[in-house]
Amino acid sequence: MIRVRKAQRSDRPALRRLIRATDVFNPREKAVARELVDAALGERGEHPDYKVLVAADRGAPPAGYICFGPSPMTVGTWDVYWVIVDPGRRRAGAGRALVRAALDLIRARKGRRLLVDTSTQAAYRPAQALYECLGFCPVATIPDYYRTGWHRVTYFKRLSS
Repeated sequence: MIRVRKAQRSDRPALRRLIRATDVFNPREKAVARELVDAALGERGEHPDYKVLVAADRGAPPAGYICFGPSPMTVGTWDVYWVIVDPGRRRAGAGRALVRAALDLIRARKGRRLLVDTSTQAAYRPAQALYECLGFCPVATIPDYYRTGWHRVTYFKRLSS
């Protein structure tokens, strides 16, 4: 059974393996994902801008993780930066469990809304389906954002009125 918990510094090597193993992100994206994990699990303790939760079966390495945080210069708006699930363990509920746990934490901290950006490329369709099944709505598309033909779509979920 998948359980979600706060990431610990000892999870860093396993999270780096997940980043390397993902077949969706390019090398530059993987480098940014590593930077955020390192910032969130840094030597100085919990980073105020980045939260990381991991999904793991009891005694097993993490099946995936989510990195998210409060949006700078807003009150109650949060962003998801990364959701990465082990390619061999996809479609087992880890992504849903991670996003739901992040939503719970954000609500507990009086968050009002959550945004997540993704690409319209075919490889990102499972991510879009995940957000849509959890009640996120696409609210903006920016054509050719990442490169020609690669549009950015922003999903939005209201957490409170």
